Amino acid sequence: MSALTLIIFIIPDSKSLLAFNRVMILDHHQWWRIATSIFAHGSVDHLTWNLITLFSSSLICEAISRKWFVCYLVVAVAGLTLFQLATYSDHTVGLGFSNVASGSFCLLLLMIFKLGLQQGNRYIALLPLIVLAVFVLHELGLLGHSTGWEMLTGRAIDGVHGKALKAGHMVGIAIGACVGVAYNVFTPRRPQN
Repeated sequence: MSALTLIIFIIPDSKSLLAFNRVMILDHHQWWRIATSIFAHGSVDHLTWNLITLFSSSLICEAISRKWFVCYLVVAVAGLTLFQLATYSDHTVGLGFSNVASGSFCLLLLMIFKLGLQQGNRYIALLPLIVLAVFVLHELGLLGHSTGWEMLTGRAIDGVHGKALKAGHMVGIAIGACVGVAYNVFTPRRPQN
């Protein structure tokens, strides 16, 4: 996925040809945009941040439970597509996979929570819940007005400094939370060593 994203990024005009655009999808029947928009990115900063966040969280999620991670990906792509088709205006363009990355980070934290419970370690169980609360509050704009990338590099992801509430990120987080709760409820508890 990372290689495909990098290849698409260097192709001229890939953003205009592959971006999620409600009008182009529904009125002009360019259905491929549903699948291709996650691979197109607006800038090097946007691409780099998304690759770092999704790559790191997805590797660990998949190592913990490939089945539940694939379940998350299917539900996230379907849910986020429906959300975008229903709520994006005719002039809104969607690029990248930050919505999916936000949800996979949430799923990762809930998987680590379960590992903490399984090990009987309340600190390992509590820490991801604290991180999740901080993450959600930050996504809502209640903890600072800079993106994580701005805090690290001083540069804006989309050319505009400051934290904007992105509803797609919140939908991704909600989907990650639902799958994470299902994982915690329906995955058998492993015996302690």
